Amino acid sequence: MHDNSSLLRDLVVVTGVGLLITLLFRRIRVTAVIGFIATGVVIGPGGFGLVSEVATVRLMAEMGVVLLLFTVGLEFSIADLRALTAKTLLTGIDHERTFVRGPAEAIVAEARSAIAESGGTRLILGPGCAVPAAAPMAHYQAIREEILACA
Repeated sequence: MHDNSSLLRDLVVVTGVGLLITLLFRRIRVTAVIGFIATGVVIGPGGFGLVSEVATVRLMAEMGVVLLLFTVGLEFSIADLRALTAKTLLTGIDHERTFVRGPAEAIVAEARSAIAESGGTRLILGPGCAVPAAAPMAHYQAIREEILACA
């Protein structure tokens, strides 16, 4: 692991190169996020190796994610969120009771209900957090067939 002085040097390198690349990208009308990603590629171990200590790269990447989430939070207005929720229908299939343990017919019934609630026009299907490994493959097939039948 680096000592404090080389960590400070790495932070100065990342900040300086990041600023230059971001200004260049802004001039050619490319978003700053792409500039930050390009900075990581250029100065990281896979590029010129200006910052080569893996622990330092990991620390800076984590700080970058925190700053990105902070920036996204600043950009989100309550008024926009309220307007978005007025148009959103939140529904789904009961994860544990239906999808993992229930019969395929229950999954089809819940999928039909979600499709009906959306008016059949606005449906996004995706797992809430993760696809359960314990769910039988027949359940995945049943929901897939039901959605394809409505398309």
